Amino acid sequence: MTEKNNEDSNENLKNDHDPTKEAFISDMLEMEEEIASEAYELVEHGLHLVDTQFFDDGIEILRQAIGLYAQINREEESKAINEKISEVYLLKEKTFREVETPPEEKAEEFKEEKDEISELIRAEQLLKKAKELVERKEFEVALDIYDEVESIFEQLDKPDERENLDELIEDCYNKKAEFLRTLKKVTSEEVIESLTEPKVSESEEGLKEEKLKQFLEVKKQEEEISSKAYELLDQATELAKSHEYDEALKLYLEGLNLFKKLNWTYEVKKIDDTIALLEKERMVYRKSLEKNKVKEAKEIEKQMQQDEIIDQFVKDREKQEKKAKLERLKEIEFQKLEEDFFKVQINNMANEASNLAHDYDIAMKKAIKEGKLVENCVYPQIIEIYKKIRDILIEKGWNNEAAIYDDTVNVYIQKLDQDKRIRQIEVEKVKKQKATEELLKFQKEDLEISGDVGPISTLDETERKREIEIQNLRNNLDAMTNRAERLAREYDVALRQGRFELKCPYPEIIKIYEQARKMVLEKNLETEVAIFSSQIIAYNKKMEKDIKLRQIEAEK
Repeated sequence: MTEKNNEDSNENLKNDHDPTKEAFISDMLEMEEEIASEAYELVEHGLHLVDTQFFDDGIEILRQAIGLYAQINREEESKAINEKISEVYLLKEKTFREVETPPEEKAEEFKEEKDEISELIRAEQLLKKAKELVERKEFEVALDIYDEVESIFEQLDKPDERENLDELIEDCYNKKAEFLRTLKKVTSEEVIESLTEPKVSESEEGLKEEKLKQFLEVKKQEEEISSKAYELLDQATELAKSHEYDEALKLYLEGLNLFKKLNWTYEVKKIDDTIALLEKERMVYRKSLEKNKVKEAKEIEKQMQQDEIIDQFVKDREKQEKKAKLERLKEIEFQKLEEDFFKVQINNMANEASNLAHDYDIAMKKAIKEGKLVENCVYPQIIEIYKKIRDILIEKGWNNEAAIYDDTVNVYIQKLDQDKRIRQIEVEKVKKQKATEELLKFQKEDLEISGDVGPISTLDETERKREIEIQNLRNNLDAMTNRAERLAREYDVALRQGRFELKCPYPEIIKIYEQARKMVLEKNLETEVAIFSSQIIAYNKKMEKDIKLRQIEAEK
């Protein structure tokens, strides 16, 4: 006996430490804890909304928390939250009382708010009571209370609360139907048990079997009819929710007739009441539809007017934008024309200066060949033109282009200095030439007197040969310098037009002038040496500026 007890004890101990059972209990506790945590967060959120005077939203959140606590049977928490909701209604009433309104409106608004809050508190208390009645299986009393609460919500125009209440009513009906089915099943089983007790005689047994058969047949038919009736009622309820009242009433009537066949007076009475209520609701809904149609028609008309206003606004806006666009295009076109005119003006001034320089260089070279000088130097005039161009470009904001002309000004300043030196050299050369001619004249006169003219003739011949060589040299130099100046002018024009893709010709120009200087050095032509040396220096500086300018353009 002791061994058996020990075995039982060990078996119980094993059962107590069943891992699967413990894991299941652990999961259930964890799930319950998660629900409780979620409910607690909802309570915190709801109380925060209440603190910020969003009372209705706060109450809705607190009710959601009650639903979560109900899932895990936390009655104390649910009760505490219900009490808190009642306090919120009172707080809401107090808050509205403190809001300043005009004296005449304040009393009326306060009374309305107070009545509404009082009714909502009463509805909350009634819902709590109805819930307790449903749990005690007193469905009829609970449904009557739900009807009373429904009237309150209708008067206060609370569609959200009505929707929640409909769910409670539907749940109550479902629980009632389940309860009735269970009750009928129990009753049927009791009857079957009473009919299937041990028989006293064969005749009684046969009679009871026949009665049992009839009873079962009746109950089967009754179950089929009631199931069909309840199914019709469920369908009718869903149709009523979607406001399909005609179809819903039709199904309610079919269900009513089925319950009349079964003589279920309670269901018949409730369906009659439901039909009457539904007909009223249908009437209200139709009126609401008519009202909504009128309202919708007004809204459509209002929307059409707004659309017309918007269309007109859009048209005006498009017209203004089009006008503004045209004005911008005109302004851009004007700016372009102005810019083109400005470029033409600059080019004309630059061409004027370039032509002056070109003509002066040709005239100066020709004069030097003839042993003369051009009376007036044009370089001061050219410098003034380029300075004016530079200042205009700076004023326009074209600083890179202005830098080019600034370099050009410096070049012509150097040319002016060179021109002054050339003129000085030529003056001295003329003086020397005159002195030489005077000397030759006296020598010739002396020789003529003495009768020896041979050396003079030889001297004249040598002088003529030298002049021919110098003339040929100058012709070659003219061709070389003309080519160099043409390259420089073409490149300057290209730069003014922004054509930086052209190759810089300055290295080639410098090479030409270096070759020219070498040629005049061999003939001891000091004036030309000074000119070409000055040109080499000027174009070296130009080349340095050109390199910097190209770097700036590349960075852009």
